[in-house]
Amino acid sequence: MIDAAVRIRAMLAQDVVAADRVLRVAFGTHMGLAEPAEFMGDAAYFASRRAADPDAAFVAEFHDQVIGSSFLTRWGSFAFVGPVTVAPEYWGLGVASRLMEPVVALIDHWQITQAGLFTFADSAKHQALYAKFGFRPRRGIQVMEKTVCTDACCDLPWVTWGEMPTDAREDTLLECRRLTDRIYPGLDVTREVESIGAQYLGDTVLLGNGEPDGFAACHLGPGSEAGSGHCYIKFGAASPGRGGRERLRALLQACEQFAARSGATYLTAGVSDARTEVRDALDAAGFNVALAGIGMHRPDLAAFCEPGAFVIDDWR
Repeated sequence: MIDAAVRIRAMLAQDVVAADRVLRVAFGTHMGLAEPAEFMGDAAYFASRRAADPDAAFVAEFHDQVIGSSFLTRWGSFAFVGPVTVAPEYWGLGVASRLMEPVVALIDHWQITQAGLFTFADSAKHQALYAKFGFRPRRGIQVMEKTVCTDACCDLPWVTWGEMPTDAREDTLLECRRLTDRIYPGLDVTREVESIGAQYLGDTVLLGNGEPDGFAACHLGPGSEAGSGHCYIKFGAASPGRGGRERLRALLQACEQFAARSGATYLTAGVSDARTEVRDALDAAGFNVALAGIGMHRPDLAAFCEPGAFVIDDWR
């Protein structure tokens, strides 16, 4: 039996290349690409995610060969699972379930109040896998994209994390935590901001003067989660409450200006269909759907996937 011979362990630095290839071939095969290994181009997930949190990255090993991997990303009281990938020749043998076990154990250990994941809306097999671990499908998730306007302008002033004086950054992180805590108690993506800066993966756009009215942690270019020619909003949020729609619109404008200034051709953002104001703002800004999936939640609660939460995110 293969299951008895499969070892699940922490991902090491030397596993990254093999695990990355498994991801590309697995997703490329599922999506029917002629050359599955070319999936994602020169975008990359594994090196940066493992560096950000080595304790939350796992591999499946069979006869000393990496045949799959799984990740958990923590944003304070919230965490999302993925990607979970298995080499196609090992599909249907229970490897994905084995890879989910340490992920769910970590969710419980961290006492996460809400976990989520992105999966294929048309795949009953994937949804059944995650349902075994307490995840329930809720609303669609759209990954959206637009061509960057080189003359984009913004209604509000903005600055990037990288442009800020070093001694001002800690106070800014505190304000970002306060902003996200108002959206969902304990939601905290400051590790994402710091990781992007430390690994030179892009930068974080901060809207307004002083206390930010919104912010967006963006990957940019090859070797990041964006890939060549792309600026990718990994997480963005505008302050909730009155005027939130205007702040959200300005945040999208600032991100487009940042993308144009950085030489990106495309700007990418993800959104839950439950966040109606955000989806409307993306539509109005000229974004189109590039990839559609479904969000699964554990427990089966809305969390911050609801109207009034001015959040852009991507759980892939």
